[in-house]
Amino acid sequence: MKKGLKKMIQLMTFLIAQLMFVPVYLKVTDTCTENKGTFWQKIKIISISPFAVYLYVNIFFAFAMAFIPAPIAENLVMSADVFVISLSFIFVNLYAGICCKIASWDKIYYASIYLSFFLLQMAFNYTYVTAAGSVVCNILVPLIVIWYYIRKLMPLYISIKKKPEVKVSRSLFLLPAMAELFFVYRSFVIIAISAKYPEVALNDIYANAILTGFSYILTGFVFVCMTTLLKNILDEQDIKCETEKNKELTTDMIKALVKTIDAKDPYTNGHSIRVAEYTRMLAEQAYTDSDELHNIYNIALLHDIGKIGIPDNIINKPGKLTDEEFKVIKGHTLTGAKILSEIKSAPELIYGAKYHHERYDGKGYPCGLKGEEIPEISAIIAVADAYDAMTSNRSYRKLLPQETVKQEIEKGLGTQFNPKWGKIMLKLIEKDKDYKMHQ
Repeated sequence: MKKGLKKMIQLMTFLIAQLMFVPVYLKVTDTCTENKGTFWQKIKIISISPFAVYLYVNIFFAFAMAFIPAPIAENLVMSADVFVISLSFIFVNLYAGICCKIASWDKIYYASIYLSFFLLQMAFNYTYVTAAGSVVCNILVPLIVIWYYIRKLMPLYISIKKKPEVKVSRSLFLLPAMAELFFVYRSFVIIAISAKYPEVALNDIYANAILTGFSYILTGFVFVCMTTLLKNILDEQDIKCETEKNKELTTDMIKALVKTIDAKDPYTNGHSIRVAEYTRMLAEQAYTDSDELHNIYNIALLHDIGKIGIPDNIINKPGKLTDEEFKVIKGHTLTGAKILSEIKSAPELIYGAKYHHERYDGKGYPCGLKGEEIPEISAIIAVADAYDAMTSNRSYRKLLPQETVKQEIEKGLGTQFNPKWGKIMLKLIEKDKDYKMHQ
């Protein structure tokens, strides 16, 4: 009677250990997929759960025991981990694919979640010699592990999901995957010992202790490493968020400054921001790095900062400028460069201010640079600046028709404008059928 009760406790605690992780697996999956999964998608997720894999393998072994000779079947059963882990590497791809369709995220995150639950199932898949061992190792310890997963790991995944993506560490996938391979190695060791030393009882209390200790140490190590990796990713995301905030603050401060400068002339009010927008539109046709594009935008914003040194009576003069007055106007390029040269951490800022009136044929000012001597950012701003001048109302004329703007840029290719950037502007104009690109 006692023996039967003990056996029942062993089997029940083993089954409970396997079932305990199912609701946590589903909860973590639902949370990370933002509870967007359909009924059938959730059924698929359940059907490929780590517990389901154990179920499939046990069904297979039940048939094997019925139809295959006992010695072969016993060896198959002892290599159960090999079958389970082989299925896990198939199902992890299915799981990540389903989850990505529900809520877009890097597949490595979903794969690491799935394999972490497989690892837990592997760590608690024993039947113990004593009833006390069964209760402690298959119920109490899993409860502690579940608490750790919900309180420590799960919040990290959720926090990462809510913040901007950074480069994910592949170790999140590799760590549990490699740990599973250690369990395969363990299976082969058990088979080898059984074959060489049949008198050794692998289910006695000492074997239980060794196998359990191996599982706990390996699983604990992997989960500590995963926690550290997730925290590092979260820290990197926090740094990225702060960097983005600082970039936005810098741009907002620059905009406030250039609006003050542009306000000196009511007809060019908003000119610097428009030129920066056109410059970014042009640059986006050749560059993809967001940091580089942001830097280009800020350089363009400051291209006319030197106008702060032009007297109001000259900048707002309604009639034709004298040669002396035009010389003062042209001086805004060097004034701007002098102001921006004080910003030692960003020496490239002066390129927009100093060289945006240089011409490709060398007839511009202030330095008479030509061709490739002109910094590329300055060449881009020159095209954007001319486009804004032609598509804005001025004191002496209304904005020009789009066809006229197009003809003027075509005429300036290789003379006023760098042909590369002039042609890119022509392509943008061609796409702007309704003449809405100008602001």
